[in-house]
Amino acid sequence: MEKSPPFSFRLLTAFFILLLFLCAFYPLTVHLRAQLHVYSAEKRSAASQFSEALAELQKAAVLLPDDFLIHNELGNLYYKLGSSDQESNKKLQILGRAKEHFQEALRLHPLDARSAYGLARTEILIEKINYLSGRVSSLLKEASAMSALEQAIALRPASTIYRLAYARYLYLHDEETKFMAEMHNIGRLQPSMHGALRGQSFWSPAARQEFFSGVKEAIVQGVTPRQSLLAASELMAEGKNWTEAINYRQQGMSVQSSLNRAVDFIRLGFMYLMADNHDEALGNFFQALSISNDIERDIIAIMQVCKNAERPDSLLLFYQKAGKLYGHSADMDIAAARYLFELKQNEQAKVILQEANSRRRTGAAYYLLSRIAEVEEDWDGFELTIQKATLHDPRNAGYHLRFSQVLNRLQKYDRAEKEAGLAINYTDNISAGLYSYRAGLRMRINNYSGALDDWLQAAAMSPGNGSFYFQAGDAAEKMDKIDEAAGYYRKAIGLEPGNGTYIQRLERLDKKYGVKR
Repeated sequence: MEKSPPFSFRLLTAFFILLLFLCAFYPLTVHLRAQLHVYSAEKRSAASQFSEALAELQKAAVLLPDDFLIHNELGNLYYKLGSSDQESNKKLQILGRAKEHFQEALRLHPLDARSAYGLARTEILIEKINYLSGRVSSLLKEASAMSALEQAIALRPASTIYRLAYARYLYLHDEETKFMAEMHNIGRLQPSMHGALRGQSFWSPAARQEFFSGVKEAIVQGVTPRQSLLAASELMAEGKNWTEAINYRQQGMSVQSSLNRAVDFIRLGFMYLMADNHDEALGNFFQALSISNDIERDIIAIMQVCKNAERPDSLLLFYQKAGKLYGHSADMDIAAARYLFELKQNEQAKVILQEANSRRRTGAAYYLLSRIAEVEEDWDGFELTIQKATLHDPRNAGYHLRFSQVLNRLQKYDRAEKEAGLAINYTDNISAGLYSYRAGLRMRINNYSGALDDWLQAAAMSPGNGSFYFQAGDAAEKMDKIDEAAGYYRKAIGLEPGNGTYIQRLERLDKKYGVKR
């Protein structure tokens, strides 16, 4: 029978096994603890608890000082803190820390585009703060900012954010040659960025031309052919070259045609409208409806396109044909009438609304009829139609307010005051102005107590408005509440010390009744 190993040997073996386990497991525990701190920082940052988030990330950095992601997150957090509203010296100090962490992240991982971009935007913000605080007389181009932007783009050339930032920076610093070259590069590499570029301050006919030259190069090279051709179409449309716009769009839609959606045919239809080819426009509109996932929505969208193109005849013809093919809905009828009204085609709009009401009366239809009557200065028709709007949609505060306003105009103050009250009762967003409006009506019908209540409500909602207290004083004075009136006048003067009308009113009370000023 074999003898078992001595107890001391077994103890020593167990000790070595435990030691090996601890050596292997310790780095894992360090990483786990660091990640828990990072996770906690993300939660606190999302809750705008930035100081607490910073403390958590600093703990993570102590545990893993060579983790570039942690340094990147520290850089982002310091950047956010440095972007907040505070004194410029403090901002620069905080942004200096952001810069240090982004630089450390890049040292640890030179291929991290996020850290390069973080460093670039930090440098740009420091540059801006120095300029706005008067430390420098003009914006100075920082080589480090330019270098970091170029590094970020080199690492991630398809990034829209990076390229837009680079283009803005070049434009801001009058680097025209580099800027135009970048416009060409963006057009060649990312033709679909056209939409994002159009809203930029640097977008100009010259920039558009350079971008277009890049798009044409992308088309020749077969780079994302569908997107390139569609971008070329939009560029031509921007220059109102409708023939070329149509040509490029048709080519683009022929590539991967299975991707075509209703919106593509609607856009092509718009271009035909602008080229005065109404038959082709309508053909594309109905092609859009044939593949639409939401017929009513797209019918309304097409009518809006006709309105934007200022083609009322095409709008009306499309509406009539669409109604025969797909039937009518209240929203469709109202949209058609509203767009025709906006195009000053009042008679056509009225016909549509009257036909819509013959199918089903709605407050929306009568409301739009009231707007037409107002434009035509048909005051009786205005009163009648807006009243019907309130009857068919009795909880619509806007209709009651509009009815009140027309009654006020017709000097029917009692009914106007009641409608104003309904507007207040049914509105979800009551305002000081609405209370003030009803108060004015109550003054006209000698309901001074009610007017006083309303102006005090208005003053409570807008306490910095002296006129509400002045009007409250006027109402109180008419009820012979002299001391109360004087108190309101004093509040009004306190808010607007230089208002002569308020001062004169209080002086008049003082002379007449001896109130204290």
